[in-house]
Amino acid sequence: MKTKQNGKAYVWLAVSAALLCMAVFIGCSFGENPDDRSFYAGWEDYLALDERFAGFGTEYIFSTAKIFVKLTKEASSYTRDYTPEDFPGLHVESVIELDPYFRHQARMQIEAQRTGDWSELQGHIDSGMLLDLETWRQNFTITLEEEYHSVENIISTIRLLEQREDVQEAEPYKLPLPKIFDGLDERVHMQIRLDLFNTYLSDDGYYTLDDV
Repeated sequence: MKTKQNGKAYVWLAVSAALLCMAVFIGCSFGENPDDRSFYAGWEDYLALDERFAGFGTEYIFSTAKIFVKLTKEASSYTRDYTPEDFPGLHVESVIELDPYFRHQARMQIEAQRTGDWSELQGHIDSGMLLDLETWRQNFTITLEEEYHSVENIISTIRLLEQREDVQEAEPYKLPLPKIFDGLDERVHMQIRLDLFNTYLSDDGYYTLDDV
């Protein structure tokens, strides 16, 4: 029993030491290059260029590479795949669906409405899990090509997207700032938050930081 307790103590000691080293390293990096924001930005960076972002507040950090896009009701009803080719001239590198399961279900419901055959959706009917197609909207993120990663390019691309008939809403892709490592120097704390955002904002999909 004593051996196991000692083993746990060593593990916690190692974890604590690793976190301390990471904080010191990040703090030094922050001091050397405090303006390094290659993949994220604060709301004030957007507000300086467009007053519409005044309501975003300080509780989020924003990508300088990705844009959140919500389609209109009519465009969503087609439940089609979107690719970079659907956005000519916008320098889009990739399109990532945020709710592929619901888009598939919406497609099934639309087909059931057309044919009158709801047999494949009986489980959803029994459990009350049908989508409200009046309010459901298809949404995804688009990632700009690397050389176009900047606040200015995100805003100009959003303005162009808003002119499209199939787009209901477009805005900078944002994540809540995780509230962790309380007690650290504020500069170190902020850099850890930003580095975590950079790490968990993956092209594989949408990640929140609630459990980090």
